[in-house]
Amino acid sequence: MTRRGALWVTYAIFVTIGFMGAVWGPALENLADQVGSTKSAIGMLITANFLGSWIAQASVGPLMERLGPRPLLLAGITLMTVGTLGILISPTLWVILAVGVVFGIGFGALDTGSNVLIAELYADHNVSVLNSLHFFFGVGSIISPLVAGQALDWWDSAIPAIWLGFVMLLLLWPGVGRLPAVITRPEARSEVANGVAAKLGKFSYRSVLLWSLGVLLMIYVSAEMGLSTWTTQYVEESTRFSNVAGARLTSAYWFALTIGRLAGILWGSRLSGDVVLLISLIGSLVGAVLLAAGSGLMGMTVIGAVVIGFFFGPVYPTVIAIATATFRSGPGKAASLIASMASLGGMVGSPLQGVLLNEVNPVSSVIFVAAQCGGMVILYLVLRRQREARDAQAADPVRAQSAS
Repeated sequence: MTRRGALWVTYAIFVTIGFMGAVWGPALENLADQVGSTKSAIGMLITANFLGSWIAQASVGPLMERLGPRPLLLAGITLMTVGTLGILISPTLWVILAVGVVFGIGFGALDTGSNVLIAELYADHNVSVLNSLHFFFGVGSIISPLVAGQALDWWDSAIPAIWLGFVMLLLLWPGVGRLPAVITRPEARSEVANGVAAKLGKFSYRSVLLWSLGVLLMIYVSAEMGLSTWTTQYVEESTRFSNVAGARLTSAYWFALTIGRLAGILWGSRLSGDVVLLISLIGSLVGAVLLAAGSGLMGMTVIGAVVIGFFFGPVYPTVIAIATATFRSGPGKAASLIASMASLGGMVGSPLQGVLLNEVNPVSSVIFVAAQCGGMVILYLVLRRQREARDAQAADPVRAQSAS
């Protein structure tokens, strides 16, 4: 398969995982009824999904560098298909949480495996291409709440939307089976990527820069998935509008996020990864402040959610692009580490936002989002200093060492 063919297969993968990632929020109440649980308890399904993703993402990158992309992505599609079916037929809370972990392992393998594959195949302009890949994740995430909202209108249940996702997974199998068996990587060399001169050497997990990127994604995914999961209920409880309106706002949020990834494609072709990231983080903080300040007002809630979504768009793919370009001697290991940390954010942050919404009050849940966006901006400033120091060392290691 050509690299363009592989790109289109991963586009299809990302439409599907985007659809499945966004379907749970509108469906949580129906799943709670299915297993005889409460809305707060069924929110642990999101934690189970992210636990599975964390397991996969911590191991897929290194395994992919050893075994190649095809076996890992085939394993991912298998586990995600089995997990989805298990969620649909689960009779109890504990069963649905167990198969939720299986679903998450498959999701994480497809997500991280596709990111590493495309980052390696398109190392020459990976910021733009990875943003285009994640654009299709957004396409799936837009469609999902719309389908779920329509299902709620027709049948008072979002479960049919999950069945549609199951069919989409089945349709992926032929393409995944034809993905490249190996990735040909250039020999160690010096290169400039995303405005950063990076001399290849032995990969090390001791890099502070690598862990900082991981923490940044951990906070980001906590905020991104928290909004995706709880916006439907937040609108219902903080305004006079129904959960159907909330599901449609969730779709609008993902639509804005997807348009943001289109902007990321354009920005990535003209600006360094660092600048794209800075623009995205500052813009998302502005949107989060608007969302928190306008709690209870539908107009301000819509504006805040849309602004956050737009500027959230480029964050994940741009951080992956920066990591794989900076750590060229171990891009799979770098992507795995930061993606697994991102899943930790989803495991902890999204359920915590649900607790704030259900047990404290709606406004506390959006203040939590604003605090996370502010934390990312602060962390970026620290991260930028680390990258500048790395650039200086790569450009003139003797002078950088003597200066330190």
